[in-house]
Amino acid sequence: MHGLHKIKLLFLGIIVVLGLTACSKKESFSGNIAADDTYYDMIFDWLDATYTYDMYLEQGDSVEVFLEKERGKVSAVIQLGDEEPVYQGDDMAASSFAVNIKETGNYTVKITGREAKGHISFSRQTGL
Repeated sequence: MHGLHKIKLLFLGIIVVLGLTACSKKESFSGNIAADDTYYDMIFDWLDATYTYDMYLEQGDSVEVFLEKERGKVSAVIQLGDEEPVYQGDDMAASSFAVNIKETGNYTVKITGREAKGHISFSRQTGL
């Protein structure tokens, strides 16, 4: 009987630990994303994940990047395939700038947030 009591206590302890772990997890994203062929716009109250978006860009285009950050860390990468990124920003500050595109192709935009709140957008500006 005493051994059965220990098993019940162990089982109860496991349930309590699992319950507390589940309660402490937060969502990875809370906000709004809008996107089409020429832009990606993310407004986030909570971002603790990585999101990717593919954008077709032509030589001579530029990508207008806008970041407004209230808290946390936000990083972004714009990259064509496995090549060196045309832009990489780690723990970015609030900013607005353009990235010039020198090669035509399907680019991947990767946004990573760590406990972040803010707004980031990428907008294709066609070249002449």
